[in-house]
Amino acid sequence: IRGTEIITHRVMSKEGISYTCCTFDEDGNLSVGTSANTIDIYRISGDRLKKISSVECGSLAGINSLNMSEDNIMFICADNGAGYMTLDGTYHFIDTNTFNSSIEHMLIDYQGNLWFTSSRLGLLRMCPSIFSEIYEEAGLEENVVNTITKWQGDLYFGTDSGLDAMSAKFLIAKKNAITQMLSGVRIRCLMVDSANHLWICTSGK
Repeated sequence: IRGTEIITHRVMSKEGISYTCCTFDEDGNLSVGTSANTIDIYRISGDRLKKISSVECGSLAGINSLNMSEDNIMFICADNGAGYMTLDGTYHFIDTNTFNSSIEHMLIDYQGNLWFTSSRLGLLRMCPSIFSEIYEEAGLEENVVNTITKWQGDLYFGTDSGLDAMSAKFLIAKKNAITQMLSGVRIRCLMVDSANHLWICTSGK
């Protein structure tokens, strides 16, 4: 719109799907959320809207709002959860646990906390943590860890179903002869002695 004049308009072409919200990024691109799980990206060219890409937002459905942060990260609020999109156009899911219904809006406060509003569930505050979920970062399946030690630059985790390992520096999952040999074996204790030998206490092997 320029003044009171409608310069151009765009209607969703897919039947049963409509546009629901929009926002501009710092580059002047217009992101438009849909009632499905996609965000269409437009660029204004003269007096026309030119579609340049479309991003799928995983399992999200019914996008309600798009909110830009100061560092140009776009947060996505939807009927069944939330997510965000980085500058390179990559979508990431935000785990809000059971706070996953009718999320309408969000904002970031001066401490960096994320606040989400839901017309069904109320208010959710997500805070930065000094702890990292390193199993998730390393791409390992969730497991009960009985013992942990660092050996030869790697982290070793004794679990009820075997020995997991990852690079301590880069948090990348690793497999070697020891982890393969102890696959499925319950491990109760790990220890590194003064000669840098790794000792492993197991149940059944």
